[in-house]
Amino acid sequence: MTKIPFGNSKFQIENFIANEHTPERAVRMILLQVDKKKLALSECMFRRKEQDINRRELQKKLKKAKGFAKERQELELEKIDQYKEREDKLVDDCLAELAVYKDLLSKLPEVNREQFEDAELGYWTKRLISDANREVQQSGRIEKGTLESLEKIGFVPRKNEKGQLMIVKADDIKLVT
Repeated sequence: MTKIPFGNSKFQIENFIANEHTPERAVRMILLQVDKKKLALSECMFRRKEQDINRRELQKKLKKAKGFAKERQELELEKIDQYKEREDKLVDDCLAELAVYKDLLSKLPEVNREQFEDAELGYWTKRLISDANREVQQSGRIEKGTLESLEKIGFVPRKNEKGQLMIVKADDIKLVT
């Protein structure tokens, strides 16, 4: 159980979580995951401190307990110990994931808010065109929501001379009057 990750594998992180259309979006996705993992580790630390207090309190009460009360307290101690073992596994997985994220971040450019915002048009263009291509392959048409999103960022569908569907910048269309 300790040798197989219960969290995300390195392959999964590299290919499905941090594999975005632009480096700026990859950095963002990695940072979101790092934040989530750090929060989980922080919550774990507080839970462990609380469980340590509970354990010491139960051990003290156990010295005076008799009968069913003693059995319940022993059971509670057993639960605390068993939960700690499972949590140790999850902490190890979390730390392994954080190491992968750290490595991936070291290979990506540092990005500030302005750079991120400047790259958004490129990201959404690539993503929506990719979505449109998949939709055409699956159903032979582009879904309404994808078309609306493309139009919002300045793209429109058009057919070329061969009748093939193309996505073009609305600015590039010349109206014939």
